[in-house]
Amino acid sequence: MIAAQPMSNRLTLRHLRYYAAVASELNFRRAAERLGVSQPPLSRQIQELEDIVGLPLLERDTRRVALTAAGAELLDESRKLLLQADGMVETIRQRHVKSLPAFATSLTVTAAQAKQFRVLLAKRFGPHGFTLAIGQRSPQIAEDLREGRLAAALVSQPVALGACVFEHAFVDPLLAALPAGHAAAKKRTVRLKDLAGLPIFWWPRNFNPAYYDLLKQVLKASGLKPKFINVELAQLLTLERIANGEGFTLINRSRDRTTVPGLAYRPLEGADALAIEVVLAWNTQLDQVVARKLAASVRRKL
Repeated sequence: MIAAQPMSNRLTLRHLRYYAAVASELNFRRAAERLGVSQPPLSRQIQELEDIVGLPLLERDTRRVALTAAGAELLDESRKLLLQADGMVETIRQRHVKSLPAFATSLTVTAAQAKQFRVLLAKRFGPHGFTLAIGQRSPQIAEDLREGRLAAALVSQPVALGACVFEHAFVDPLLAALPAGHAAAKKRTVRLKDLAGLPIFWWPRNFNPAYYDLLKQVLKASGLKPKFINVELAQLLTLERIANGEGFTLINRSRDRTTVPGLAYRPLEGADALAIEVVLAWNTQLDQVVARKLAASVRRKL
């Protein structure tokens, strides 16, 4: 009989990248979709990482996945290291490849959608002529566009785009996520004033100051005196707190909706001003014909 080979005790960026996906999603299926891999190799990487660290990082059973204290700390450090590694590669690439077009999106997209974007970009820019970054903050993307670090981006409005050119891509309406036991959850659609008295879970203002200020203005116009609570690091934790009656939040209708006992999703009525307009924006240095063809392709896909 051939003896089993011991697992490697060397930490790799793949371990950290796979772990960051699982720890952020708190769901192995969604993490695998996000990474574009199947679940077995993902699970193996997480097991190897726990063996290397020598501590449990995740508490998991058939119903839920949660972070241990060590796991939460490792998630923070992993994100810093991955950003540093990605930045290092991008810095070297920018030094040695002239006029490298780049593309980013602030939207949360599935692995399948990300694959579609890569195909589109490869057609417009060539197989190695772009960088696809997903899940960045809209203000950072807008700054990168203005400064010429990005050629084009899908970005949610409102955000200050300066002199960049942009075209409408699509509008993403909002849903209210609220406690299933709240009176408003008995309605087929809810209005903001139905949620009076509930705090709202939202990102800190610096994530997107323009949209934060708009949200605050619309809430006040609806008669609410909003109390803002910062969202949790993992979306599931926020949704669980909402299910426990601690508040409500608003999410894009296009996003996958996580099922949580005690949580209800309802269409939002009379809040068109808050619907997320997504635009394709590009730096004026990008060839305008290429940009408009890319915009048309993105609209067809979305």
